[in-house]
Amino acid sequence: MKIATILPFAHLALERFNDYHMALAHLIDACPEYEKFFRAASDRGNFVIIDNGVVERGNPMGVAELLSRAWRIKASEVILPDRIGDAYATCRNGKKALEQIGDLCQAMAVPQGRTLSEWRDCLKVMLDWPVQTIGISRFTRAFAPDRATLLMQAPELVQSSKDIHLLGCAGDPVEAWNIEVQWPGRVRGIDSGIAAICAQEGLLLEPGTIKPAVELNFHAKHLDGNLLRTNVLWWRHRCSGVEVGR
Repeated sequence: MKIATILPFAHLALERFNDYHMALAHLIDACPEYEKFFRAASDRGNFVIIDNGVVERGNPMGVAELLSRAWRIKASEVILPDRIGDAYATCRNGKKALEQIGDLCQAMAVPQGRTLSEWRDCLKVMLDWPVQTIGISRFTRAFAPDRATLLMQAPELVQSSKDIHLLGCAGDPVEAWNIEVQWPGRVRGIDSGIAAICAQEGLLLEPGTIKPAVELNFHAKHLDGNLLRTNVLWWRHRCSGVEVGR
């Protein structure tokens, strides 16, 4: 499973040797170095996903604006507009966005719903779309205890040819390893800023950690570098099922 670590602007270099990234569209204009980092990653042949901003802003970025930013960083994949908990609006907006994307890059569709039944209905629609990837939001915890359990309820996705990406992480990422054990190699990747958020709050990532209810300050310049590096290493190894000493 590929792992994309979301970091503040001043600490992006910690991801310079990774080949799988998540760029947040609403930050492309916030810092010139942010755009340059992901453009350079794309130029090296790395896989760069660009998110639509719905989690950070409450509403997804407009398609034209999103595609403009995707073009600037040569994104490999764009996440279609979705509405958290709203299956109908997500399907409607995603289908319209697909018409505008064309062959700029591949697309990721993110099923939504207030219940498992709504989420599965949304998923079934998206499996017929010309998208490469299905993204599974961490907000599915509203109706499923974890995404391993959710995948067991979605055999049509597991058995499909679509890539799968886990969007975000609500805490201890042992969930990712449990999925890898259950379906080896089936999930392409996961992303999260939990390592940086915990470092921002002075917390050491460890088994059982719950994600602090705060936003990541992307402008932070004075995080404890040793704590951040330790958290990033632990998060990456935890997703991969590797035991890490302190």
